[in-house]
Amino acid sequence: MSNRTDLGTAYGRIPWPVFESGLWLRLAISGAIVAILGPVLVVTGDTSPLAGAAMSVASGAVAVLSWRRMNFLLVGKRDTKPETAAAAATRTPAAAPRYVRAHAA
Repeated sequence: MSNRTDLGTAYGRIPWPVFESGLWLRLAISGAIVAILGPVLVVTGDTSPLAGAAMSVASGAVAVLSWRRMNFLLVGKRDTKPETAAAAATRTPAAAPRYVRAHAA
């Protein structure tokens, strides 16, 4: 029976959010490369300026959205409101996530 939350590798178990964020990172890097490739194709004369601009804008949007999704999966939702010194002093520190290989019993 397979478990969707953990993927087995030679190094142990990888949590699903870490694996998924790696896929989003690859998509973001691909989008950034294609966004840079659009103007290069226009300069070399391989495509029209409209097609090059459309390619750059669309792939740039894919890169930004993929990067944000990857960052959200790894870091999680961030608080946008700054906290006061009194609130920071009373807050208990959150435990850091641990990615420890699960040992079979």
